[in-house]
Amino acid sequence: MDGQRVRATRRDILTGVMAAACGSMVAGLAAAGGDDRGTSVDAAGRIGSPLPFDLAPLPKGDREVFAHWHFFPISIDNQRQGADYYDREYMRPGVGASNNLKFGSFIRERPLPRPPIEDKDWLVVDLEQDLTWAAAIGLDGFFYNIITIDQASPFWKLFINMLDAGQRSGTSVRVIPNLDATLLANQPIAAIAKAIKSVADHRALLRRADGRVVVGAFAPESWPAQNWLNLFADLRSQGVLVEFVPTFLNAAAADAAHWQLADMVSEWSGNYLDGVAHLDVVRSLSKARQKKWCSPVWPQDFRPKDGVFGEAGNSRLFREAWMSAIRGGADCAQLLTWNDYSESSAVRPSSGIQYSFYDLAAYYVAWFKSGRPPPIQRDVLYYFHRVQPAAGRGLGSAQSGVFSLQWGRKVLDEIELLAFLARPGEIEIDILGNTRRIMAPAGVTSLTMPLQPGRPAFRLIRDGQTEIACESAFVIVDQAPYQNLLYHGGSSSRPAEKD
Repeated sequence: MDGQRVRATRRDILTGVMAAACGSMVAGLAAAGGDDRGTSVDAAGRIGSPLPFDLAPLPKGDREVFAHWHFFPISIDNQRQGADYYDREYMRPGVGASNNLKFGSFIRERPLPRPPIEDKDWLVVDLEQDLTWAAAIGLDGFFYNIITIDQASPFWKLFINMLDAGQRSGTSVRVIPNLDATLLANQPIAAIAKAIKSVADHRALLRRADGRVVVGAFAPESWPAQNWLNLFADLRSQGVLVEFVPTFLNAAAADAAHWQLADMVSEWSGNYLDGVAHLDVVRSLSKARQKKWCSPVWPQDFRPKDGVFGEAGNSRLFREAWMSAIRGGADCAQLLTWNDYSESSAVRPSSGIQYSFYDLAAYYVAWFKSGRPPPIQRDVLYYFHRVQPAAGRGLGSAQSGVFSLQWGRKVLDEIELLAFLARPGEIEIDILGNTRRIMAPAGVTSLTMPLQPGRPAFRLIRDGQTEIACESAFVIVDQAPYQNLLYHGGSSSRPAEKD
């Protein structure tokens, strides 16, 4: 992964979003102080039948799992579906925050819509929903990406709301302030220390048994190491001790002083299928420097604002990144991301991916923490596919450019059926009479076939009888004014929730 190019893209994205957000988004957040929308998460934070396995209490040990929380809340303005900020400004080409974008709308999916909440603290309620979702699948915390320390900013207020939600939710999920070094570079170190100190006693922060507050950072190598030393010294003088968990853009390029500061390291990499092998290199580098390794796990990376994408191969990137963490003996895993829709890397239940990556995360978190895959108790069919091929003459006619493959060797235009089976059976993909069928053993099996126009159907067959039949919530097309290279998903065990 090209760290320099990713750094520039991320800065551009956040700067552009902050500029676009200065209208109704700022007004909406400033005025704010989830419902579960019928999901199967119960009051104890457990998921029921939609999962193919039974969730058991996970061991409390050294293996933690975090998710990077960006700034996209479930709702920005608490308005009704179809008229809220996401629909008005982010999802429509040529208007609002998407105005004058070369490639169409700013994002291609959004958080699952909900009705307006009659509570002045509706934003805190939404953040409680995020925390409840996270707790249900075994996450330990959110790296909350801090892009400003201006306490009047809606983005800082959102951070405070997250802390308040953490205290109200009653979950064990904790919040980690994650300093975005690329966007805080011009802030005085003393001001950053003051901002952290202002929340250092909050009960929702992740704090170690010895009292240290866990602090993360995005692209810490973009600062001189002395800046970090000064920051931690300033905090220490005020009684705040820190466990530092930096996420490098390029760990190999970080100097020895940056490595020395870290208690555990991660890297903003592994965002495409061919790049998963790189994680082994960084893990080895971390172990050689006697640092704990927090392995990144991406579902996909598609950036409509910038016209670039990486090839994720349906669910393969997500599954292989998890196996890198599991087989490589990672100390920690970090989902990149929980909710960054500007890079289409969300795991949170959303309009395009539905609960697909969320459910898969539940399975792999349990495996990562317990050391063994959870036994499959129920048959569930998951599906993944784009709604368009990556290229075609009938696609993107309203764009002034076409999307380019920035990460990966080749495009994989495929439909995937990922079957979780309690016992062997035949699994099948069917699209307009074109079928692919194989015999699958008990466990997890991936079946693919070439992408083509139509609505895919998926089946489980035993003894000549169809036991599960479901259709994709999404139709594949080869004619559209704007390209959409987001991998969509769904399952046989959850009804599709439409945006």
